[in-house]
Amino acid sequence: MKKILLVALTLLTFTLSNAQECDTLSYEWETPSPTTTVFNYGSGRLTGVPDPSNSTNPTDAKTIFEGFTSPSPGTSSVGAVLLGLGFLSDDNDNLRIDVMVYDDNGSGRPGTQVGGVTGLSPTSLGVVHNFREFWIKLPSLPVPTTSIFYVGVVMHPGDASDQLVVQASAKGQGNGDGSNSITTTQYGNEILLSVYSSDIDLKIIAKLGVVRDPSFSYGSSSYCSNLPDPTPTISGDAGGTFTSSPSGLSINSSTGKIDLSASSGGTYTVRYTTGGTCSQFKTQSVVIVDDEPTITCPANQTIDFNASCQYTLPDYRSLAVASDNCSTPTITQSPAPGSVLSATQIVTLTANDGDGNTKNCTFSVTPADNTKPTITCPADQNVSFDTSCEYTLLDYTTLATAADNCGTATVTQSPAVGTVITASQVITLTATDDAGNTETCTFNVIPADDTKPMITCPSDQNVSFDTSCEYTLIDFTSLATASDNCGTTTVTQSPAIGTMINAIQEITLTATDGNGNTETCTFNLIPEDNTKPTIMCPANQTVSINTNCEYTLLDYTSLATANDNCGTAIVSQSPSMGTLITATQLITLTATDASGNTEVCSFSVILEDKIKPTITCPHNVESCEEIISFEEPTATDNCTTLTVTQTAGLASGSSFPVGVTTNEYLVTDDSGNTATCAFTITRHPVVEVDAGADATIDAGFSYTLSPTASEANSFEWSPSDGLDDPSSMTTVARPTQTTTYMLLATSETGCSASDEITITVNDQIEINNFISPNGDGKNDFWEIKGNWLLEVCTIKIYNSKGNVIYQSTGYNNDWNGTDHGRSLPQGVYYYTLSCPDQNTKKGKITLMK
Repeated sequence: MKKILLVALTLLTFTLSNAQECDTLSYEWETPSPTTTVFNYGSGRLTGVPDPSNSTNPTDAKTIFEGFTSPSPGTSSVGAVLLGLGFLSDDNDNLRIDVMVYDDNGSGRPGTQVGGVTGLSPTSLGVVHNFREFWIKLPSLPVPTTSIFYVGVVMHPGDASDQLVVQASAKGQGNGDGSNSITTTQYGNEILLSVYSSDIDLKIIAKLGVVRDPSFSYGSSSYCSNLPDPTPTISGDAGGTFTSSPSGLSINSSTGKIDLSASSGGTYTVRYTTGGTCSQFKTQSVVIVDDEPTITCPANQTIDFNASCQYTLPDYRSLAVASDNCSTPTITQSPAPGSVLSATQIVTLTANDGDGNTKNCTFSVTPADNTKPTITCPADQNVSFDTSCEYTLLDYTTLATAADNCGTATVTQSPAVGTVITASQVITLTATDDAGNTETCTFNVIPADDTKPMITCPSDQNVSFDTSCEYTLIDFTSLATASDNCGTTTVTQSPAIGTMINAIQEITLTATDGNGNTETCTFNLIPEDNTKPTIMCPANQTVSINTNCEYTLLDYTSLATANDNCGTAIVSQSPSMGTLITATQLITLTATDASGNTEVCSFSVILEDKIKPTITCPHNVESCEEIISFEEPTATDNCTTLTVTQTAGLASGSSFPVGVTTNEYLVTDDSGNTATCAFTITRHPVVEVDAGADATIDAGFSYTLSPTASEANSFEWSPSDGLDDPSSMTTVARPTQTTTYMLLATSETGCSASDEITITVNDQIEINNFISPNGDGKNDFWEIKGNWLLEVCTIKIYNSKGNVIYQSTGYNNDWNGTDHGRSLPQGVYYYTLSCPDQNTKKGKITLMK
């Protein structure tokens, strides 16, 4: 399907003529004929640097201009300027360029400005660092009024680093006399040769007339053949002609309408040229894309064979993904759906867009045989066990009948041929076809047993007579070792269990298997006397230890009673007679009969201690403390560890009452023997003292310390500074600064206690601002609290006229509102208070009567 892409690319060109009647840019004149611009980088640079001889401003505007002759002064307009700019250096893009048209000033130099364009940046012109020739349109169409006029290019440097390389030492265009000038805003026209020592020039060519506009555009960027043919919109001057290149695009030359169905695929340039003898044109790129459709096949497919080992090909077209840029393609399949196949097939799917464009894709269809084969097993097989009660399986696969839909089935057997079995076994035969499909069947192999069991009797058995010298037969079948080739045996005994014997006896054991097969063996039973004698010990014996806490054992065998079932028993003792013991001893008596059988019994020899322990208490204790500690009593005993118990008083570290406390102790040994001791603890009365509540006084005053104390007869205050009597309970304190006093009170028994009191001394000065000397005892004198702190200070009192009416060094609160004994009237008076190294204090005193 064809698709057109329009690329907007406009190239504006001008076709020029020397005929004056040309209606667009109708005239171009140059005196003399133009020459190719040559750039010499050795000199010829307009920069932001001040002019060498007479400029101090880096950003002075500098103008290079060319002169032209107007064919019709006052009528012919300048429509555009062809400008050739050299290399620019303007990294921050702050340089600006104006292109202006000037009338002649009557002296061969630019005069009145008649129009142009201003503020062109290097970026907008596209000439940063690169030379370029380009047209600059003058929309205002300025009209020179003098026969000679000038076109000037004005450079406005933004800073000293801006630089424009222009033509130097070349024949000028326009004037052509090598005397082109440069102007600056501050100094007017300057002859370049005299300033820069060389001619500086630009390529500047003026064009007269009005520029035609060949602008046009199509409404969309893409078209398909099934859509309406596109016609462009002419936004410029109408009446032009449309052409295209290369051939293959069907376009109307008057309207630009494209016949999509008649156009071939490819890339074309559409050109619109305006009418007139000096025509203009604009081009656009047109791309006609004639694409084939796309198609994606499904993944490779698998399918099952039928019972005839064939398959019917399905319709796979719906599994394909096909698309086209302008229409929906149709899909066909090869081989066609419904084809009967018997092997792997490559399937081709084809997408057709309806315009003759097609696209193929392929995938494979692989058939698979998933049908199981059939198999029939033989009937159950009866066989005999060998001597090991085993049977080795044969190959039964040849007895089966197997078939498959696509070929021959292979038959295998489980368990495999040669497998040894010991019981009935299910045999599974499996038929497997070439595709790995399987089917199974089963039958039984049933073996039989005809072999006798085996039995081994135990060796001759030695047993013990009972208390009557007899033996009752027990069950000896568990002592036999019996086995059978095929299963478990049952063992029986003769004589039977419970038979009473008193001599050697032969025992017969018989083994019988589960299939009725039997075997026997014999052994002898030999009875012996293994019965222990009996013995009874005497009761425990209690004896007294000697002074060394020891005891010597006696012979206790005669106290035992011993018997034996077949004779007399002999009694022995352990530990033996004469053994020295220091604690309760377990005595073991042993009875032994003639056959060496023994029996034991035991009793205890218990030692008894009747000697009292000893105990010693510490000396009597005296203390002033409430918590009193002392050493514990010491105790000893001849035999055992002692237990000491306090029976009266208080324990060491306890809080004792004032007075005498008697502590009593009892010591007991392990045998219950006891002894006692006692001592006294005397606690003297506690001294209690209260120094009184903390107090505050003004500096220079005293305070009487009046504490309370009990049980004390001796007192001591500290520190002693400022106290009348530091050894008296009550004393007078005169501290000069805040002081904490401690009182230590002691009793006749040496007990003591202490307490503290803090006297805070106020050393602040407070000045009263009121006095009423009327003899009522209140405010009769001007008072300063803390006046004792003013011993080296000067106090002055003034009346409202500034006269001193009272003066003193130090102050005793003695001014009573008089001036040298003369009573002063009511009013406001003033004071100053001057102390060394301090700022002078000032204030008012109100005197009332």
